Amino acid sequence: MGTSGKDGVARDYPTREETRAALRGLVDQSRSRDEVSDWAWEYLAQDSHRYDECIQEALDRLAGAEPLPLGVTGDYTVDDFRDWLHDFERCVTGRTLRDSVPLPVPDADPATRD
Repeated sequence: MGTSGKDGVARDYPTREETRAALRGLVDQSRSRDEVSDWAWEYLAQDSHRYDECIQEALDRLAGAEPLPLGVTGDYTVDDFRDWLHDFERCVTGRTLRDSVPLPVPDADPATRD
């Protein structure tokens, strides 16, 4: 049992493209923190024989992306998610996107709204 990819095939480990899409979804706020966190936990709960250092580090971070309860400090921001995406790209390519491709910047981070 695993989650299904875009092709509907059950997988026990995400692809780099799926992982990148989850990170980008947090940066551009097209995916909710809860959705991405749940997605990552589904893979972390699997007993996969595959291992990719870049994907694993991203999954570990993404699993903790859900919003913290009210009154608890230390919630992640879009800037944190952008850093995670940069770290993932650096791991995958050996260089960062920071120097070549600007990443989407949302109008406002909901975590910092009044």
